[in-house]
Amino acid sequence: MGVLLWLLVPIAATAAAGLWVSRRGRIATPEEHERGISEMDRFREAMRKPFPRNE
Repeated sequence: MGVLLWLLVPIAATAAAGLWVSRRGRIATPEEHERGISEMDRFREAMRKPFPRNE
């Protein structure tokens, strides 16, 4: 019985990884695409700001 449990863990991890990859690899909807672009613009704007000086 212990051997089955040890075999179940990698099988479950592989299945979870497959589900994660299929979710991440799907084609984005237009709303998600626009949100991603706006988030990237916010990130770029934040990177333009100078770092505060610790004096």
